[in-house]
Amino acid sequence: MIDSSEIPEKHEPCASTANEKPLTERELRNIRLEAIKRWQRVGIRLVLEGKVDPEEFANDNARTILVKETLLERAKSRQIKAKIAAETDSLTNLANRAAFDRRYKELINKKSLFGLLIVDVNGLKEINDNQGHKAGDTAIYQTGFTLNSGLRLLRKEPDNDLVARYGGDEFVILLPNVVNAVNLENIANKLRSKFQSKDENAPPTISIGGGVYQGDMDPESFFNLVDAAQYQAKQAGRKGEIRESRVVINGTQKT
Repeated sequence: MIDSSEIPEKHEPCASTANEKPLTERELRNIRLEAIKRWQRVGIRLVLEGKVDPEEFANDNARTILVKETLLERAKSRQIKAKIAAETDSLTNLANRAAFDRRYKELINKKSLFGLLIVDVNGLKEINDNQGHKAGDTAIYQTGFTLNSGLRLLRKEPDNDLVARYGGDEFVILLPNVVNAVNLENIANKLRSKFQSKDENAPPTISIGGGVYQGDMDPESFFNLVDAAQYQAKQAGRKGEIRESRVVINGTQKT
């Protein structure tokens, strides 16, 4: 075994003074990893000088490398978990607005053609007022689950799609490689059909607006155009106190 007297003493970072900023977790981890590297360098020197048995050092060194790999793996895992949490809606477990904004920007920058659907839950205010906010949360969850599961059944490559809760009672769906309004309308209507049940436990009806990004449109104007189509669908679906699901694609109503 390596004589501990031969190894430079490992000092923990001193507590910060009033004039110093506390060390970040990353800085502390780098200090620990640097200490491990110093330990390995000293060990190799002692082996070369004949002061330490090579086999014993190899065993100790293997354990040290394992510790290093474990530290790095944990740090990577924390980073991944933090990123997932930052882009996940806590109520529906779907992507949130931050995730949508990032993916939307990526598709815009690539000048890709893609379909966008904006979905609004009909009558959520009435559900909250008459049945309470817990019932409203259930309606939002049911809507998100039905949209996501329904889309995965419809699409050949659903992992490329994104269903996100944009905020409140509104959801957004990004559909890469949907390049024409006919295909987009077909998808929207099939999703809409899943919200037509009269069962009291079924999710509420929805209004869907959609459009196909052509690659040279202003991103904000395009989003507003689709949002206006969703509002048009919502108005078209009103029948007294009953709201039916409607789809409007590029300003053309589809009942």
